[in-house]
Amino acid sequence: YVTSTTDRGIQSIVIHTIEGSVADAVAIFQNPSSKKSAHYVVGYDGAVIQMVQDKDVAWHAGTFNAQSIGIEHAGYAAQNYWTTAEYVKSAELTRWLCLTYAIPMDREHILGHSEVPDATHTDPGTYFDWVYYMALVKEEAAVPSIPFKAMEVTASVLNVRTGPSTSYSIIGTVKNGQRYVAVAESGGWYKIYYKGNVGW
Repeated sequence: YVTSTTDRGIQSIVIHTIEGSVADAVAIFQNPSSKKSAHYVVGYDGAVIQMVQDKDVAWHAGTFNAQSIGIEHAGYAAQNYWTTAEYVKSAELTRWLCLTYAIPMDREHILGHSEVPDATHTDPGTYFDWVYYMALVKEEAAVPSIPFKAMEVTASVLNVRTGPSTSYSIIGTVKNGQRYVAVAESGGWYKIYYKGNVGW
């Protein structure tokens, strides 16, 4: 769903999560009755699909639509499924858009859906690593550490602890099939974001 225009003065980029898969987003955006769209969709594997031409207004951020480019990402705002490939390819796209349309590479002009005026959404969510993402966009020499990849729990149940050994306190559990992104590793233990905190 788009509004056609020839010169709309692109000033910002809005980062979204799909609340589902790339296929979910594509299906919704190809259905005019949904009255939803975004310019690009990025998958867990880093694949990028353009859904709306940059010159056209996509319907993704309310009153912010006219001046922005929308980038959707596979995943969920409340779940830590972000992958390295997703971050890297999205950041490459954002950097290219900034250079193409003279958009400043800062958090005033590259923002989350939750940060647009009159926002009613929470994406990209608390697990989105803005420090890492912006370092990639700016191609900074010292990019901070990055999650290795989205990892799936294969045991039936695992304890989540405050530190990387069984001597640390248990703060909860994760179950088979759940996925988390490791943000650090120590002796075979992986550090994850867990219910608003970090755990191992």
